[in-house]
This record gives sequence, structure tokens and C-alpha cells, in this order.
Amino acid sequence: GEIMNLYTINDKVRFYTVFRDTIYSIDEKGVVPEYIFDNGRYHLGENILYNDYNEVFEFGDACTKAGSIWDIRYLYETMNHLIFHYQYRNDFYTGLFNKESGETITSNTFFDDMIRMSEGNTHEMISIAGRTERSVFLKVPAVTLINDIKNYRQRCNDTEWKEYAGENPDILALLDTLTIEDNDILIEFFLKD
Repeated sequence: GEIMNLYTINDKVRFYTVFRDTIYSIDEKGVVPEYIFDNGRYHLGENILYNDYNEVFEFGDACTKAGSIWDIRYLYETMNHLIFHYQYRNDFYTGLFNKESGETITSNTFFDDMIRMSEGNTHEMISIAGRTERSVFLKVPAVTLINDIKNYRQRCNDTEWKEYAGENPDILALLDTLTIEDNDILIEFFLKD
């Protein structure tokens, strides 16, 4: 599993595994289910989960053929929401779970009005590299940032670009210093509750 699957929020320790639909808390009583995603007919069955596979690709193929939701990753918890990433068939999705209402909204597209990251390619945007209680660090390849903003500039009109440039001078200043050979960039986002 990933080290990012273990985290704290409000002095509570939580963890999850990529092939399960449950987020657990760890306390003095032991391991307790905290949140369970109701995946309904897309639930990953025990027959798939505990079958013998020679390699992980066979497992992925079995999940895809069964139409199961699997590969839950890059989970981020705020006071009111869980933001997560998962795979269904051969597409990547982002989910937003409201802890109060229990409602989940999912999409396989992601629109970011600040850095215009890979619109429609959720798996590139939600590569969480770290987190704090109030923020999340995203890891973005330099070449992706360069190409995405360049493509956005080509798609928008002059008025839209001037508005974007006025709202995001730091991103454009960073872009002027980058080359496609540069290392990945860490971007810290502060999420609202």
C-alpha cells in the first residue's frame, strides 16, 4: 500500500487500503470502520478480492470485467468532506463525499480554474504527495503544467487570457522559469470545509 493511506485529522488516526471501500480509525479500542462507501452494484466482491492472481494486472482485469469500483487512492479528508480518486473500468474518477449528508458526487473530469491542469484527466491532477490538517500538496510534472497552460492559452480568447493572467500572476511567473526537463512541482492547495 501507499504511505499516504495513513493520515491524521483532529488527532484521530485513519487509514484505508486501495482495494477496500472502508476508511478506518485506529484508537485504544483497536481498528474501527469510520466511513464506508456504498458502491452498490459496483462493490468489489470478495470472490474477486481473494482470488489467486499471478500479477496485479490480472486483478485489475478481473475488476474491470466485473464492473467494480476499485483502486481508491489519493484520499483527502476535510472537516465536512472526503475527496478521493478511484478507477472504474478503464477510467479514473474523482469523488466528493459529504460527511454530513452521506451524498457522493463523482466525475471523470476535473476542472481547475487556476492552473488549468489536464482538464478531463483526473489521474494527473489528483496526485497527492502530502497533506497537512488544512492543505494538500499535489505533485505536478513540469511538462504537464507547461503544456496545459499553453493549451489553455490557445483555446481561450484574448479577454479570457487577460482575466486569467490577472488572477494568476504567480503561476505565469513560474511558467516563465520552467523547462520540460525540470523536476515535478509541488503545489499546496488550501481546501475549504
